[in-house]
Amino acid sequence: MKQKKLTKLAALLIAAATLTVTSSYALTSIQIQEIKTAVLSVPVPEMPAKAAMLVKNSQKKDRQAVAITVVRAIVTKHKAAAPLVISAIAKVAPELAPAVAAVGAELASEQAPMIANAVVTAAPSQAALVSAAMAKAVPQQASSVAAAVNRSGVR
Repeated sequence: MKQKKLTKLAALLIAAATLTVTSSYALTSIQIQEIKTAVLSVPVPEMPAKAAMLVKNSQKKDRQAVAITVVRAIVTKHKAAAPLVISAIAKVAPELAPAVAAVGAELASEQAPMIANAVVTAAPSQAALVSAAMAKAVPQQASSVAAAVNRSGVR
């Protein structure tokens, strides 16, 4: 009986924490649509620059949500652009490198090693965090992601 109450309490606390964290980084549906339209309206070769500009110009509190929205929009439509877009974002906002790398790897798991290499080259200070986030996002690619990080010369 006591175990059941503790489990329910823990689940409730986790759910509340998740909602709190998610809502603090949430964008409105209109903002999400504007970001998607802005980034998908340019030719594919210009998408990395447009993505980096959108992230760089966003407010600090919305930066991660904007970056993830941009990555999801582009990688869903153009998987081949994933490494370039994610590395461009990591270059202007290195603190977001693990998050955007993980999202990109989830959407384009076959490109996880290339994404890892590109991101770590753009944000070498985040190498360990990128490797861990990507290994968690795509565990089947963990060894190839680690190898790509090591190949990039950053440890």
